[in-house]
Amino acid sequence: MGLFAALHLALQIAITVISWRFFYLGVQGEAVRALSVLSRGVVLDVVDDYLLVVNNIVTDGLFIHRCYVIWGRNIKVTIVPTLSLIATIVMGSVGASQHDEIGGSDHNDYRLAFKMTILTNLTLMGLTAGRIWWIRRDVVSVLDPSVTHTYDMVIAMILESGAIYCISIILYLIAVARLNTLDSLLAISAFRAAIPQIMNIAPILILVRVGSGRSVDETSSSGVLDSRSSPRASFAVNRNLN
Repeated sequence: MGLFAALHLALQIAITVISWRFFYLGVQGEAVRALSVLSRGVVLDVVDDYLLVVNNIVTDGLFIHRCYVIWGRNIKVTIVPTLSLIATIVMGSVGASQHDEIGGSDHNDYRLAFKMTILTNLTLMGLTAGRIWWIRRDVVSVLDPSVTHTYDMVIAMILESGAIYCISIILYLIAVARLNTLDSLLAISAFRAAIPQIMNIAPILILVRVGSGRSVDETSSSGVLDSRSSPRASFAVNRNLN
């Protein structure tokens, strides 16, 4: 996912440079060179579209696998999200191919694909967080409150990371729906460039938060063990016992 984020960023920088080059040549009256530069920009746009489709397969595939594991490796639970992901892939590929054929960018071609992406992520969020909540409900009366707090933290991480991604797509769709001014075009470009980064950052946030949580737990545990194993602590414990 880090590699995908870097590739998307590199493509967006290249597309921006080509756009400015096209504008400069147009002002200078060099129409032939400007069209040549524009064709290279279209190729990079198509590459970015297909890369986004592949990126979506990886990120949503990871989410589906996580849901599959949490549900005790029950393959039936993943059928609906998998079908939704396949539909998203087909729609995204069709939109990218039309972009390639027409040589222009019609953001309306991607609306269904992004709507299916939202549906896929909402379904996975509900299944995953719902399953963890159900497990927490069963053990809340047995386990220590600190353990149940861990369940709450996991649910919050899943919902927060999924919500960030869904909100970014919703903002993009709103901008596309209001495609009638220059401000709308700028907003579409900004949200479209941000979606791949958020797509990759959201799952990484979970990994970072889980890793930092483990580090804190390990530090606390090692601190307790060190204090228990020190001579001064042992003397204090023995004196209290006596």
